Amino acid sequence: MAHKQQQISERVWNANQSWYYERTVRCSVTPDHSPDTLRISIRRNAYDDQSSAEVERWTPDGWKSVVWQAIQFCECKGLSYAKDGVRASDFHNDGIALLKEALAVLHG
Repeated sequence: MAHKQQQISERVWNANQSWYYERTVRCSVTPDHSPDTLRISIRRNAYDDQSSAEVERWTPDGWKSVVWQAIQFCECKGLSYAKDGVRASDFHNDGIALLKEALAVLHG
């Protein structure tokens, strides 16, 4: 299903022995459907069980989880929190896959 996407923000930072990636987008699935605001969040910690990837949807009650994925299924699983020079592009493929999955959950 094709969708129109507008990026609101994107950032990457290192803290607490983790790399964090966050991207917020507004997506319109069809012209007659109001756009969804979605946030992609990936945390790559030193330990796999403390790492994850998620897409949340903004609702009047705040952010609500749409999809969640263990880091073992992400391309970025090989990143180390100790590595310098990690960029947003290191997370893009995972972000695209998660966003596609979230849109399928939300809109079939």
